[in-house]
Amino acid sequence: MSEKDAFFQKLETNANALKEGEEAFKRDVFAFQEDTKALIQEIMEWFDGSPVTASASTTLVTENTDRFEVSNLTLKNGGKTLKIIPEGLFYVGVKGCLEVTIHNPGRAPGTSKFNIHWKDGISKIPGWVIVSGGVGNTPAQRTVFNQENFFKMISAFA
Repeated sequence: MSEKDAFFQKLETNANALKEGEEAFKRDVFAFQEDTKALIQEIMEWFDGSPVTASASTTLVTENTDRFEVSNLTLKNGGKTLKIIPEGLFYVGVKGCLEVTIHNPGRAPGTSKFNIHWKDGISKIPGWVIVSGGVGNTPAQRTVFNQENFFKMISAFA
């Protein structure tokens, strides 16, 4: 094979790899959008019939130079607010991160936060994972996302 042929073969291989990477990224974005939308809907249903008001919308997420919309949620309970906002798609050992912020002016501290990971390769827990703590030398606590664990984490919102 000539150097020219080898060059063009490598060029084609690299172009195909780039295209596959772009398609894989699009699949990840779509799956994250759909799974987040389903999660937000599930959480909203948990508050049906309660005095808590829920409103869902979308947030623009930027990953490198790509921008896409992902569902978010705001819950209100009197003067207290809970927001679930997408942070991004790719982190070390994690794919897909939502930040949960609880603002309760009647407590100290008035704001508390934790994360919900879509695919957490660090914990090896399948599905959504609640991640809290991890300040200083303390490792983050990871637990399976379910109704029981979620309500335990949002006690400051009651």
